[in-house]
Amino acid sequence: MANLEVKTGSVLFFKNFQFHNGEQADKLLIILNDGGNKPYLVLRTTSQPHASRQAKEGCHSEKGYYFIPAGRTWFSKGTWVLLYQPYELDAAKLIKASFEGMAYVTHCLNNELIRAIINCFKKSEDCSGYHLSLID
Repeated sequence: MANLEVKTGSVLFFKNFQFHNGEQADKLLIILNDGGNKPYLVLRTTSQPHASRQAKEGCHSEKGYYFIPAGRTWFSKGTWVLLYQPYELDAAKLIKASFEGMAYVTHCLNNELIRAIINCFKKSEDCSGYHLSLID
């Protein structure tokens, strides 16, 4: 499990990640908490532009995303962190996926950036009291 030191700010590559609608795709996910006795709370990312998303750095909680420009951090392309539809991953599922070669940590965001993303998520309409209990 050397490739799976998961903590707040980890960028996780997850092969065949299953979405709420049942579809699957390879995704980069951002971990918002350290897990422990709680499930990991994660947000999806995309580098695919969309008409409703601006490529302007920072928090756009009212529109449901946080934008990270190319080269600002590890991401080589401009990347939108999607604040809507957060996902939970339990540690056992993550460990199993790691051993199967389906999930691994690619990078860890610096404290300033992960704090900005978490604060942005907290302002979004998709952040519930339950989500706050996982983060805090």
